[in-house]
Amino acid sequence: MKSLKLLHLRPGSDVSEYEARGLFVLKTCQRTIIVSMSNHSLSTVKSENFEGEDAYLFLLEVICGLRSKLLGETEVVFQFKKAFNEYLKHPGKNSKLIQILNKCLQDSKLIRTNYLKGIRQISYAKIAIQFLAKSNANHIVILGSGKLSRDLIKVFKRDFLVSICARNELEVAELVKEYGLHKVPWEMRHTLINTPFLVNTIGVDDCLFNETFFGAWAINGGQNRLFIDMGNPSSIRTEFGISGGVIRIQDIFDHESILDRNKQKQIQMARNQIPALAKNRFLSFERRNLFELNV
Repeated sequence: MKSLKLLHLRPGSDVSEYEARGLFVLKTCQRTIIVSMSNHSLSTVKSENFEGEDAYLFLLEVICGLRSKLLGETEVVFQFKKAFNEYLKHPGKNSKLIQILNKCLQDSKLIRTNYLKGIRQISYAKIAIQFLAKSNANHIVILGSGKLSRDLIKVFKRDFLVSICARNELEVAELVKEYGLHKVPWEMRHTLINTPFLVNTIGVDDCLFNETFFGAWAINGGQNRLFIDMGNPSSIRTEFGISGGVIRIQDIFDHESILDRNKQKQIQMARNQIPALAKNRFLSFERRNLFELNV
């Protein structure tokens, strides 16, 4: 495990080079992680770098939701499993890295079962629903067609009429067919000033919705209007905040940031156990490698 390398990058980072090389890539709305077995450094200018036991420890904390802004959240587990399954299909996959990733998943299950049970069964989508329910929403337009959009659609469809507006026509067509959605053409997005409830999943540095849009939306959207921006980085530019009906992803994090005393104790117990678990796993792999060398 000494040759285990991990890069921690900002969300939305271009990692096509690493994917092509057969490295493990985990993408979430809060981070991008690259993991490999290599004797060479993977460091880039804008990254945190971990090696060996420290890399395993960091990855385990991420999968347990202890590096998330919503402490103990479970969505990262599903994201890791999906990334792991994709990695297993790659022709350049590394067998030793597969073993380590599998053990990390097993260890995360152990930590969650023993210390984090019941901490955070809520998802970002369900938190968004709490805001929408308070505003008496019935019809929601989701902006974007990526993974987060799909995750939101699955949850929102149970309670709301859902429409979609996004640039990628192929992905939109697929989602419309799969979930029976109404489509708002991307070139008609300016008409959304008349839509009271919007949820944005598009994370780009460019500004897609500016102060002019929000000024018109504030007039036409109604008193209970709500624009939830879950894009990271944010693609909206406005002075409007919660009081003006605009909720940013940080507001969602803040909404769930206060844990009761018992849950804080659970979180701390999990954090205390992880270093020892990572140490034992590291020693186990080192003993196995030594045995294989002597055979």
